[in-house]
Amino acid sequence: MIVLTTWIITIGIIIIAVRLFLDPKLKEIIETKGSVAINGTLQVGNVSSQFWPMGLRLSHVLVSRSVPGVSKTNLKIESVIIDVDAFQLIKKIAALRIKILKPQVIHESLAIAAATPQTTYVTTTVNVPADSLAQFFELALNLAVQDGRIEYKSPTQNLVVEDFNFLLDMPTLKSEWKTKLGADIIYGAYKVPVFIEGVLKSEGELLKFSKIKTNVSGIDIFLTGDVNIQSYATKLQAETRIPQIEALHAPIDTGCAKIKSGGLDIKINVAAAELFTSLAIDGQVKIQKLKAELIKCNLQSAQLNGPADLESEVLFKYGKTLSFEKLKLQADLSNLDIKYQELFKKQAQKILQLEVDLTQTGDKFYLRTANMVLDKFRMKAKGMLSYLPGTASDFEVDLAKTNLKGLEELFPILASQPVEGDVELATRVRGDLNRPTDLNVDLNPITLQNIKAAVAWQNADKTMSIKGPIALNLQGNLKVQGTQLQSAHLNANINLNKLNITSPFFVKSDQNILSLDFDSEQSQNKIFIRRGSVLLPGGTIWLTGTVASPQQPVLNLFFKTQKFRLDPLLRMIPAMKAYKISGTTDANLTLGGQYDFAMGIEKSPLNMKGKVSLFLDEVVSTPKAPPAPVKAGSTSIATPTSSEPFLSPWPIYKNSNIQIVSNIKNIKYGDLYIRGVNTTHSFIGGRLLSSGTIQSLFGGRLQLQSSSYNMIERAPTLDFSGRAENLQIGQAVTWVSPAWKDLVRGSANGSFQFTIVHPSVMDYLKLSKGVGAAEIKNGFLSTLSFDQMANEKISKIPGLSSRSDIKLNSKGATGDMSALFTLSDGKINFSKFVVLTPEKNEMRAKGWLDLNKTLDMSADIYLSDPPVRGSVREANSDPTGRLMLPIKISGNIFSPSIDVTNDTIKVLLEKTARLEAAKLQKKASQEIQKQGQKLGNDLKKEAEKKLKDLFK
Repeated sequence: MIVLTTWIITIGIIIIAVRLFLDPKLKEIIETKGSVAINGTLQVGNVSSQFWPMGLRLSHVLVSRSVPGVSKTNLKIESVIIDVDAFQLIKKIAALRIKILKPQVIHESLAIAAATPQTTYVTTTVNVPADSLAQFFELALNLAVQDGRIEYKSPTQNLVVEDFNFLLDMPTLKSEWKTKLGADIIYGAYKVPVFIEGVLKSEGELLKFSKIKTNVSGIDIFLTGDVNIQSYATKLQAETRIPQIEALHAPIDTGCAKIKSGGLDIKINVAAAELFTSLAIDGQVKIQKLKAELIKCNLQSAQLNGPADLESEVLFKYGKTLSFEKLKLQADLSNLDIKYQELFKKQAQKILQLEVDLTQTGDKFYLRTANMVLDKFRMKAKGMLSYLPGTASDFEVDLAKTNLKGLEELFPILASQPVEGDVELATRVRGDLNRPTDLNVDLNPITLQNIKAAVAWQNADKTMSIKGPIALNLQGNLKVQGTQLQSAHLNANINLNKLNITSPFFVKSDQNILSLDFDSEQSQNKIFIRRGSVLLPGGTIWLTGTVASPQQPVLNLFFKTQKFRLDPLLRMIPAMKAYKISGTTDANLTLGGQYDFAMGIEKSPLNMKGKVSLFLDEVVSTPKAPPAPVKAGSTSIATPTSSEPFLSPWPIYKNSNIQIVSNIKNIKYGDLYIRGVNTTHSFIGGRLLSSGTIQSLFGGRLQLQSSSYNMIERAPTLDFSGRAENLQIGQAVTWVSPAWKDLVRGSANGSFQFTIVHPSVMDYLKLSKGVGAAEIKNGFLSTLSFDQMANEKISKIPGLSSRSDIKLNSKGATGDMSALFTLSDGKINFSKFVVLTPEKNEMRAKGWLDLNKTLDMSADIYLSDPPVRGSVREANSDPTGRLMLPIKISGNIFSPSIDVTNDTIKVLLEKTARLEAAKLQKKASQEIQKQGQKLGNDLKKEAEKKLKDLFK
């Protein structure tokens, strides 16, 4: 007894000693190796080993693992009990019983950080020595998990599995294994019970599933098949049937859709080759009278809310691609609210029904039926479609005749102007859908009847806009191959009367008429416009011609007008706002060239040719304010004005050649009246070349022999030449400058040629040039009283100042005038300026007149009846007996200075001296011969002294 007691005590001491040493070591090994294996943290509160029965007890186990910025997982286990049946070792069976009590798993999915976190993968390899005990034993396992809890948390949802119980009973690896699993899954407000039980069997490398039954919230799912545990080759069959979804413990809820009632049958077969190198799935899905409730579902910018009914049957296969042996679908979404951004909105009670019946053979889909009903719209489609490159599709889409009234209820963008009218469309599409450029599209018919709608468009830089209602009738058909229009026939009428159009070159308000009517046909990639017309304020523009390659249009269009009233149309062109024009036009024009949609009319290489005839009653234009006066001493003659061209430099102007014939009865430019203007113009390359006659201008007639003005050039130069007949020079000068009123008058005839630089150019008058010749009948120069100045000088001669026959003229120069002049450097240079008065007084001058109103001229004055007699007059008269007097005219044109200079006196003295000398020589020829030259010199000196005294 003592020996037995001693042996028991000894064994007890040994066990206690071993446990005191072993248990801490096991705890250390489990925590260290376990943490490495899971790439996380493993903590064990207590490890307790026991020898009989053999086993291990772990308590308060905590497993933590996290991926920074992505997720973190914590596993808490109250107890893990591992027992080994030592008696089974005699049978070479390693029998383990593992019980896990109250495990709790909490997994949190975090919001992903801006930077993609780096994930570390840990691979753990366990090598079992060939001579280990494992080869002598089979494994028998009994695993039980009791009262477990699993939580999955994410930023948007929370999933809980509670009352989790699991049992796996494995008598041996070669026998059948029994498994059971039960749990409650809590998702939102719903608790879904889940129960799984079945038998697994191992036959060599195969793991076979048999009698696997899963019940989820009352739904039975049956699974059979096998998996090769070495190659992972798989064959599985799954089947479930839900005759009444409404009988489930909780409705099927996907977050935004709740399945309320209906039936569901699903059969799926899965086959995978070794290591999943290939995967084949086929199955059948039947949805029977399914009713769902969508709650604020957001699908790619579309919002759906409300009930939906669905029936469907699908037979499908998936290998490398997904194919359908059958796809039938019927959906009634009439009670569903649908909104897509601000473009589309369908409210409940608006019918929306879909019906599809198709099959697939290879890469081809055969569409037996595809119908859609949306409110009043009825659309049908049928045919064959293929997505495989190189395979042609052939299908039709038809839209039955539909009235569009109320369409704005579906398309809110049309709310400002509800759409009305009928539309009908039938389309056939043939060809490779992967090559749109080769598709054949046949639209027959296209019918738009009594359409009324609204348009709102603005370009990117907001310089052009179109806004307002339109009315449209269109009937026709067309065929398109790729980008090429093969044939078409369209008959249309478009009413744009209430449309507002704004652009730099054309502005139309809702008060202006604008409608289009055309009948066109297309063939061989060319559109033939048989009849076209544009009704505008003022009349109709008729249109015929062709448009080749409509995608990149090459135009050859003919426009014609007859007695078209211009004034209402020109008011719509901003460039013509400064003009008031009344009258009509006849035009025959051709518009040609290629129009580029990307470049627009501003840059497309278009051209225009033809003839325009203008019959105008009146043209009224208000002149711009004159340049600011030039200060004395300024080097600039005029202040520059705007240099913008009259027309924008578009190719359509640069490439045009238009002949213009105009007959204008009256032109009013400010207070200037011009009558009877008949001109011929050539608009070539943007330059306007003109000639013609003016019947009445400043009381006379003007002939414009030539004129040239570039209308698309910035700061262009004006070249013109012509002749004037009976032009009242006083009216002309007064109109040019009111300050010159009464300066000059007379009836002018002459010719001229000028080159006038644009006023925007600095010193443009200095740079302008010209040449001319003029004759003035009954002329008058108020500031050029040359006879007054001459008579004043002559009247100072002693003995003549009291004579009554001396008459002074202080009213200026009156008579006939003629001149030859040039314009250059800001001056009018006279190479000839002659004035002949009725009294036969005459001035012959040359010099210059500055455009700043100063002048400098040298002249010879011929006086027919001066108050001078005797030798002075006799010596200084022309053959007709007129006294000749050289003078200088200078200063301001309104108050010039007329001077008899010392040179003038010298000339008079020399001529008079020679005459006196000749007389003395004749009277005293003998004395002269006797006295010689000395007497002649003395007489000459005496005559000069006498003349000098006359002008003191």
